[in-house]
Amino acid sequence: MVSREIQRNGGAESYRASKADTDAWERARRPKSCKLAGSPYLIREITAKLIKQWSPEQISGWLKRQYPDDECYHVPH
Repeated sequence: MVSREIQRNGGAESYRASKADTDAWERARRPKSCKLAGSPYLIREITAKLIKQWSPEQISGWLKRQYPDDECYHVPH
C-alpha cells in the first residue's frame, strides 16, 4: 500500500522516492541470517510439529497465532 510505503520511508513531509528505493534494496539484500540458526526453541517446536505430520503451512500459521507480537517466531512455510 502506498501509505505504508510513505510511512516506512519518513512520512509525507520527508519521503523521497529514490532514497526509498535504495533503502528497499538494502532491506531485501541477501544473505539474511536464518531464524532457525539462532533459536533452538524454534527448531524444537518445528521439528515436533513435522514429526506429527503437520504441513509447513500449518506450522507457520500456528506460530503466528501463538506469537502474534513476536516476529522472530514468524517463519515462512
